Amino acid sequence: MNEAEQEDTQADDIGALYDFTVADRTNVYRFVTFGQVNPAEAARVFQATGLRIAGFTHIVDTSAVRHIVNQHGGPKEVLRGQVSITRTDVLRLPAIVGTPERIENGGKTKQGRDTIRYYKRVNGEEMVYLEEVRTKWRRLAPVTLRKTRAAREETEAVSPTPDAPS
Repeated sequence: MNEAEQEDTQADDIGALYDFTVADRTNVYRFVTFGQVNPAEAARVFQATGLRIAGFTHIVDTSAVRHIVNQHGGPKEVLRGQVSITRTDVLRLPAIVGTPERIENGGKTKQGRDTIRYYKRVNGEEMVYLEEVRTKWRRLAPVTLRKTRAAREETEAVSPTPDAPS
């Protein structure tokens, strides 16, 4: 399977999990795997966070999708200064962890698990993805996903208003 086919399969699997989770009212737990941590990624994460994740697998599960949809997928995100998360955004998880612009240590979860925070700009918006390190099963699983309008580049000049006093 070539890289493009693998990405399509990952998107299909994540999309099917998303659709199942949104439709499911029984809280059935399911997960899909969307990537194995490669040596280059393990080195980037270690350098940025001090966390050792070689040999871990990225997953997304129904619990995370439920949280993302319920807490960050509605109109209330605008009140928080954020942008509502969509199905398409959840499908971007492999790209966010695969080619982030920045990685940092995200601290600990309430359960005491280490987390990794990834940042990626997509179409003028900044995606912030927090993933927890589940050491028992060597999995990296979503905690949350947020999206904000990306700040304007510092190189953009702000023109003064014509009525501004000199």
